[in-house]
Amino acid sequence: MKKFNEIHQGVLNHIFHKLSILNTVENQIYPYIPGDLRDFCRLANFENNILIFAVKNSLWATKLKFSIPEILENIRTKACLPGVASISYYIEPEFEQLFCGT
Repeated sequence: MKKFNEIHQGVLNHIFHKLSILNTVENQIYPYIPGDLRDFCRLANFENNILIFAVKNSLWATKLKFSIPEILENIRTKACLPGVASISYYIEPEFEQLFCGT
């Protein structure tokens, strides 16, 4: 039987690996997010070739929605991520606490 710490270590390793991947992808795509959106949306997940963003509120969600075609084109060609199929997003009410540290 595995020890409690061994089980948790495996889970933590998986989480840290996923965070490392997300950080790398976010750094690659960040330059192609329009400047006014950068502070109000963050990459929350990258799964099944879909970039999923957390957005601060509906205003920024709308701005992101209308920027998606340009962002996709740029990250597929300039960020060398041709496999990205689409961009999805959701409004995160706790955005500032999660991403801004306040």
